[in-house]
Amino acid sequence: MVRYLLLGLVACLCALAAGAEEKINRFDVDISVQADGDILVTENIDVTAEGSQIRRGIFRDLPRYYADDAHEGDMLPYQYDVRRVRRDGNKEPYAIETEGNAFRIRIGDADVFIEHGEHTYEIQYLVKNQIRYSDDRDELYWNVTGNYWLLPIDEAS
Repeated sequence: MVRYLLLGLVACLCALAAGAEEKINRFDVDISVQADGDILVTENIDVTAEGSQIRRGIFRDLPRYYADDAHEGDMLPYQYDVRRVRRDGNKEPYAIETEGNAFRIRIGDADVFIEHGEHTYEIQYLVKNQIRYSDDRDELYWNVTGNYWLLPIDEAS
């Protein structure tokens, strides 16, 4: 009898674990173009953390360089100024790292595991000189969510 109870308990626990999926539920971005051509980017990223990929926090990879068409495709560096980083409305520690073409904002305390469940990260940063000016138009080209996420993104706006 005890054996059947234990088997039932294990089956229930496996079903619960299978139902938990680590992902980005929603990725909302607001971009404000400044008069000087800079952009102020505010990202709100809602995640479900289950301790697989998201253990101590998340990281946001942004490109370090871009091809400047006006100068024959020269690779020019982006200039970032991180203004605010929060998790669930509270200030969150972060560190800046660079590797290859990635400017990484590593969010979270290296010594603290976050609770499993849903969390909202807010990241705000300024990017210098992002408006491209030409005779017939001005344009902003910005990959809103980026390319380097290891998790699926359910919704983006």
